[in-house]
Amino acid sequence: MSEKKTGFSQYTNKENTKKEDKQIVETLQEKLHSIPVGVKFHFEDFSNPDYATPHESVRFCQAVKIVKDTSTNLQLTKDTLSCAAAKYVLGFEIVETLNETIDNLVDAKRFDTREEAKKALIDVPRITGAPSSVTLSVNDFSPDVFILYLKPVQFMQVVQAYQKMYHHPIDLTVPSVVPVCGGCAVTSYLAQRIAVSFGCDDSREHGGIDDNQLVMGIPYCMAGPLTKSLEILKGDKSE
Repeated sequence: MSEKKTGFSQYTNKENTKKEDKQIVETLQEKLHSIPVGVKFHFEDFSNPDYATPHESVRFCQAVKIVKDTSTNLQLTKDTLSCAAAKYVLGFEIVETLNETIDNLVDAKRFDTREEAKKALIDVPRITGAPSSVTLSVNDFSPDVFILYLKPVQFMQVVQAYQKMYHHPIDLTVPSVVPVCGGCAVTSYLAQRIAVSFGCDDSREHGGIDDNQLVMGIPYCMAGPLTKSLEILKGDKSE
């Protein structure tokens, strides 16, 4: 269920100041013991000297890890992404460019047929109308989406805080393909809801997702209300 349809429109970050946004990010990090990586989709030309372009092409999940670990601000474009599936869900490519990805999924026994593999990919939310670039930063306090790596016990807190706010459980769909770029970042952005992923073999390897972690995407508009609800919950569930 999309939060836009629940009638709880009061739960948004209403014209926060930069100081308030920074406090929200700091509270998310403190309560969930994870560094929020802000993701923003730019549909007009974007140029900022504070953002670096990768020297060689990277996967989206790999870029999340780089930003999280080094606090580097990255700007990704079609030419700097190495993953065909990420290019597809971000709107840079069409499904016809995924033949090799589909073949690899079948060869890995993830799916029995090419048709099943293709359907799994096109079922994941996709941006239409390619952005000019996508930026990732731990210093952007008002992005479109935050990406966080969480332990299950920390996501439990999110589930509890969410139901406290919206009075119904989180409605989750967990795809097994393009899990971080599509299943978290794009889904959270387009649906304006919390999205979660357990990663895939590639994203766990290149994105640095530990065995005891999952990945959560949360839209900017929900971050402030979530922190307020998290602060009300008693105890520190970090261990």
